[in-house]
Amino acid sequence: MDTEILLRVAIIVIAAVALLIFVNKYFSNAKRKATISTQFAARFVKVFILIAAVALIVLQIPPLKSVINPLLAGSGVLVLVVSLAAQESLGNIISGWFIVAFKTFEIGDRIHIMSSDIVGNITDITLRHTVVKTFTNTEVVVPNSVMNKSNIENFSLTDTKSSSFIDVSVAYKADIDQAMSLLGKIVGEHAKYSGEQPVKVFVRNLGETGVELRASMWTESIGENFAACSDVRLTILKEFAAKGIEIPYKKL
Repeated sequence: MDTEILLRVAIIVIAAVALLIFVNKYFSNAKRKATISTQFAARFVKVFILIAAVALIVLQIPPLKSVINPLLAGSGVLVLVVSLAAQESLGNIISGWFIVAFKTFEIGDRIHIMSSDIVGNITDITLRHTVVKTFTNTEVVVPNSVMNKSNIENFSLTDTKSSSFIDVSVAYKADIDQAMSLLGKIVGEHAKYSGEQPVKVFVRNLGETGVELRASMWTESIGENFAACSDVRLTILKEFAAKGIEIPYKKL
């Protein structure tokens, strides 16, 4: 290659690198926190810059240009193969734009992909796929086309509070009013409880071995709920035993 060609290629490479650096700085400073739109747009622009740079470099080198032009002009089979191979990728890119445009979810949102029963938090989106981190700390890579077609339950678009039932059975001979009062007190006094006061306690059933009571344990988030319910159940065991309130069970 002569000096002029090398100079043109060098200019293209430098320009591409400068543009990529600018894109990185622009999208990182666009918002303080990463969003679906900024991440997807940044990747789209970067890929476009790289493809354009490679295409321009090829056009500057006569031997490569002379080989590629006949292939593009005369090989219908090659074009068909490339088109079929790119069809799925193009579909994922288009689906990604739909996700961004309609704001189906955002980075950090907790979602449930109903078709595949995947529950987790959105951590990333690329031109091809969306990354979901599950509660077992594994990352599931889901194609954007699948995300776009699936029914998605977005827990973050609603109230983040979470509730679980606290069920306890009390012997028929026990003081039911005392048991209901104590159960409401234990739930309501937990540090993570965020529901109404006083706590409502219901008789949900008259079971085979005892009276089945129910209260709802409300917390600010689902992440707090499991541990809070565990604390409450342990306290119920201790407090009911201290007050002489029998929790019956079936003897084997």
